Amino acid sequence: MSSKAMSLNGNIKNYAKSNNIAARVVLQNYMFRLFSLEDVVECRR
Repeated sequence: MSSKAMSLNGNIKNYAKSNNIAARVVLQNYMFRLFSLEDVVECRR
């Protein structure tokens, strides 16, 4: 795993822990928003 991926994973775990949320849920929301934004950018091209 690259250092960038490990950093993202650590950030997600820290955020989840500080907000009492499962890290899996935070990651799912992050991925959903990431792909949603890509769709918006593609539509504007």
